[in-house]
Amino acid sequence: SGDPVFDFAAVSLFYNDAQMEYLKQGYQKTNSLPQSYDQKFDLYTVRYILSKSKIAIKQLNSRQNDFMQLWLANAISKLERIMEKI
Repeated sequence: SGDPVFDFAAVSLFYNDAQMEYLKQGYQKTNSLPQSYDQKFDLYTVRYILSKSKIAIKQLNSRQNDFMQLWLANAISKLERIMEKI
C-alpha cells in the first residue's frame, strides 16, 4: 500500500498481539512509526475487516472452513476492542 500502518493492520488479522509487537519492534529499528499510528491502525483494521469479511462469509456459506472461522473470530475480537476505544 505504501503506508506501513496499513500493512501492519492487514498482518494483524493473522498474527497475535505478541507477534505484532515483535514485528513493530523490528520495524522501529530502521524506521519510525508515525505519531498517528494507533488511530490509523484502528481505521485501517476496520477497513480491512469490512473488505475481507464478505469473502470469508461467502466461503463459510459454501463449505466448512476452519481457517475462515478462526479469521472471522479474530476479526470480531479486534472490532470489539476498537469499538471499546470509541
